Amino acid sequence: VAILMCSFSFVVANAANTADDEIVARMTMGYRDGAKMFEGHSFLYFENLTDHEIMVGVYPVPAGGTVSVGTFGTMVDGPGLYYNVEAYRYTFLKLTDYISISKTLTKADLEEVSDKITRSGFWNKFFNCTYFAITTWNVVPGKSMLWLIFPEICNIEIKSFSDHGGYFPMNMPTTEQVYKQIGDGAD
Repeated sequence: VAILMCSFSFVVANAANTADDEIVARMTMGYRDGAKMFEGHSFLYFENLTDHEIMVGVYPVPAGGTVSVGTFGTMVDGPGLYYNVEAYRYTFLKLTDYISISKTLTKADLEEVSDKITRSGFWNKFFNCTYFAITTWNVVPGKSMLWLIFPEICNIEIKSFSDHGGYFPMNMPTTEQVYKQIGDGAD
């Protein structure tokens, strides 16, 4: 009986670990140069790799769906964290002049990243888009970057990874899917 119980506990523990270790999303950090020095923009883009809905911050991403997340200081609704602004703008304007780096997320990774996103609804000159993108990126072990205030530094850091890429196609969200996170999204 003791051997049976130990075996059962091992199987249940392995099943739980497998669920937490399952790859559920791809997180991509994108960077686009601005027209002037210090006007670049760093953001994150998430792809749901599962057959069920996942949450990225407060945004429900359907199976196979995507969402971009970034902070802004110059939006009509005021500074803060926004969902799908980059995906909408870059797709609508057919912009392809940005660079990127990606890593996959397990269920546990995504939960940590989502928690960080919900606590990031602010923007100022020091805690800007680069601060948001890099500190959220660094929540997950692996390829890490230094946050040094200026978006252009993010450009250099992304290019330092041998597996960095350039343009990646983003899905065009509807205007209803583009919005600002208010507070921690609990309302």
